[in-house]
Amino acid sequence: MDELPEAINTAIQDNYPNATVDKAMVNKKMQYKLEATMEDGSTETMMMDEEGNPIQG
Repeated sequence: MDELPEAINTAIQDNYPNATVDKAMVNKKMQYKLEATMEDGSTETMMMDEEGNPIQG
């Protein structure tokens, strides 16, 4: 995936300012699955809608 919606970038920056998104996938419902490296070096998987809202899965 080349680019994330601005709302998702903003949500990540606001909630995880030192995280780096390593991988992003989107499904037909425009839900994004993100794999990110956190500041402490751990890896997190997050789901967000295109508005940057978290999706519980």
